[in-house]
Amino acid sequence: MIGESKAVLRPLTEQDMQVMEQWKSYDEASSQWYQKMLRGRNCKIFAITTREGRLIGDIGLAEISWRGGDAELSIRIGQESDWNKGYGMEAVMALLELAFSEMKLKRIYLRVHKANTRAIRCYEKCGFKKEGVVERRLDGNSRVEKVFLMSILRDEFMSLPGRIGVGPLRKIS
Repeated sequence: MIGESKAVLRPLTEQDMQVMEQWKSYDEASSQWYQKMLRGRNCKIFAITTREGRLIGDIGLAEISWRGGDAELSIRIGQESDWNKGYGMEAVMALLELAFSEMKLKRIYLRVHKANTRAIRCYEKCGFKKEGVVERRLDGNSRVEKVFLMSILRDEFMSLPGRIGVGPLRKIS
């Protein structure tokens, strides 16, 4: 590896599921989603590890539209003790590099809860811009949850200062 990368992307394996099952945010729906992601032609999912090889999260592209050139990004750092250490930003930058340089996609988008300011800051540092907001009605319409729609275009990513050399450097295709 070159530089000071903290995070590395590699293909997600069945064995990773055993570690992921211990994370608070993992449930039966997660298991079904991962199985779909691992098999799908319109999905790419990767494990996020420390440079020492410890699994700390996952990141992927779903709903890949090969003709339209866009996909939805999702990421999770599994343990709170690994938050705020730069792993997420490095993983997002590496996945964007793969998406735009190797997969030749044109646009990556995501959804993020308005209250998740830590994630929003990360995405903005990676070049994402807010496109809009969606309101979801919860609990019989008594509560409203706001979700930002954010995206980045290939040209915007390619022109980011300091893009080269950022993020995990292990081959992840």
